[in-house]
Amino acid sequence: MKLVQFVDGDCILDRDWLAVGVRFLEAHPRAAAISGSWTEEFPERSIYNAIISLEWADVAGPADAPGGNSLCRVDALKAIGGWSVDLIAGEDPDLGFRLRDAGWEIYRLAEPMALHDINMLSFRSYWMRCIRSGYGYLEVGWRHRRGTGRQWLLRVRSAVFYALLLPSLAIFGLVLARRFSPWWIGASLIACVAAAYARMLWVTFLFARHRRAPVRLALSYSVLLFVSKFANVWGFGRLVISRITGTPTRLIEHKALSSPASGDHPA
Repeated sequence: MKLVQFVDGDCILDRDWLAVGVRFLEAHPRAAAISGSWTEEFPERSIYNAIISLEWADVAGPADAPGGNSLCRVDALKAIGGWSVDLIAGEDPDLGFRLRDAGWEIYRLAEPMALHDINMLSFRSYWMRCIRSGYGYLEVGWRHRRGTGRQWLLRVRSAVFYALLLPSLAIFGLVLARRFSPWWIGASLIACVAAAYARMLWVTFLFARHRRAPVRLALSYSVLLFVSKFANVWGFGRLVISRITGTPTRLIEHKALSSPASGDHPA
């Protein structure tokens, strides 16, 4: 059984992980790739680090994609042609979707796997990360629109709904309320838009609380997730413009160049 372990450059692999991963793959011959739990190294450095730490708390079990840190079967990777080198975002989900379409299984284990340093210390970094995510949602979702990856198009639809459709309806309602009679028709439309946004914020707040996030973090998570929809749409636009003009898009970088605590642990 030939295996390969991938490790992102901003991560440190847990010393016990490989033994755990090998045992699991030996017991599950249809599993092509597995990952374990990730821990954010410095969640206290910024609200953005804390939010990413919250997102790492996925439930163990079958997964859609292995992630950048993953232990994989070499034969399975060779069978699907390996990683897609023409993607600038969404490489991990793309790999997972192709593995699953080929009949393989992917799992996330509860055991510790890696220590991660997102080093996201500003709103600009968060915004750029969300633009990159939107770019990947559309490109990878469309590429896999007839396979297991078509679910990513739901993320595209969500961003379009909250960041394009609802604002357009709110503007239309405002015009109706100011220029036409009766005014309450436009006001009612604006109220419906506000209710849709309130529901989204409440649902994401409850999701964060379910993952045992403090109230302040849960509130920040719901607000920033709302903001991310607009950045996602920006990413859609960058992909569409790139395809129309035929010009390649440069890597959308969001991380700071170096960690403020890069000397706190060995490389």
